[in-house]
Amino acid sequence: MLKKLNVTVISALVLAGGVFVAHAADPMPTPIPDTPTLPQPSFTDGRINAYDAAAPVVVFETYEEVPIVNDNGVPTTAQVVNGIQLLRWNGDVGSVTEVLNVSSDDIEAAIDGSTNALVVPITSENGYLLNYNSETKQLWIQTPADYEGKVYTFSWAKNF
Repeated sequence: MLKKLNVTVISALVLAGGVFVAHAADPMPTPIPDTPTLPQPSFTDGRINAYDAAAPVVVFETYEEVPIVNDNGVPTTAQVVNGIQLLRWNGDVGSVTEVLNVSSDDIEAAIDGSTNALVVPITSENGYLLNYNSETKQLWIQTPADYEGKVYTFSWAKNF
């Protein structure tokens, strides 16, 4: 009877051990379907139109350092937008030329002085235009036509 009991106990242990089976992880993770990949900027120099490598002009917000008092009541400084600058790249000679430089005060004055127009012209120089769309709250630029007659336009949210 002791032999039967030992055989029964050993059989029970073997069967119980078989219930706990280790399972190896899949070697490749399963991709999540329909996960969009976000585009990466072409440039990381602070330009507003960093995602457009073929842009004939580069759009920058210019900044100035101003004194402020932080949330803890301590005087410090902060960088604030003080204008918009457009630079034109001339690939033939490898040079950059400033084509527009508009202060935020001039931009605000033009917007405040508009008569509720949808498109508010801010400034233009040598065929380069800076405008404001009062409906979408966006600034937008337009360049003169290139040798093929194409113009470049670009818009972005006004955040100052």
